[in-house]
Amino acid sequence: MMKIFLFIFTLAILVLGASFTLLNADPVQVNYYFGTADIALSVILVGTLVTGALIGVSATMGKLLSLKLQVSKLRRS
Repeated sequence: MMKIFLFIFTLAILVLGASFTLLNADPVQVNYYFGTADIALSVILVGTLVTGALIGVSATMGKLLSLKLQVSKLRRS
């Protein structure tokens, strides 16, 4: 039963992602430091989301690793 729910949930996310891409397919001019580029708005938004997620994960990794080290030290003693 859980596999069916997971499949339906994944399918719903894919459909929402596809509709999001179709609704935001207009090109947007992006100004870089060394030039400009016309990129689809959906690509920019997804790229920003992924970049934010990676920054969030990397920000928590230091604390997570220090806590794991502390747990391993406490288990040894």
